[in-house]
Amino acid sequence: MGAGTWNLGEPTTRRPRFTEAEILALVEEVERREHVILGKHDMRAGVTESTKRYAWEEVCDCVNAVSHVERSVEELKRKFRDLKAQVKSKSAAEMKDVGATGGGPPANVEYSEDELVLLRMQAPIAATGAPYPDSEGQPLLNQQEKSPHHRPHPVSDDPVRYDPVP
Repeated sequence: MGAGTWNLGEPTTRRPRFTEAEILALVEEVERREHVILGKHDMRAGVTESTKRYAWEEVCDCVNAVSHVERSVEELKRKFRDLKAQVKSKSAAEMKDVGATGGGPPANVEYSEDELVLLRMQAPIAATGAPYPDSEGQPLLNQQEKSPHHRPHPVSDDPVRYDPVP
């Protein structure tokens, strides 16, 4: 059922769009918990399904603190997934333009603050693609040389740590 259709006599409505403040809070809070939220399950590192769920609940609380609309964990996960995909395609389009031949000025791609945070979280190869090897099998360009926006991930002053759940 789409927006505006009737479901058991009740009209369905669309959720309000995310504000810039909500998006920035979402991206920054996920970055603080990146090792848990985006990490693989690893009991030795304390990354379990329950720690991931707890981390997402903390992100949800932080986003809801700046929001005028109550957001759910599932809604935030979906939004974060969509934001990552948008930034990845924007970065890929930029890299395609960098490698293009022909005249004309290069494309001027502007990234918002939240997009820059997402670019830092992505692995360089995810944003730029694998380099073509030369005849000896060595990459032609270092990934950091190829990507104009890649910066080493800064060490957060206050990373969130989780104790393994027994």
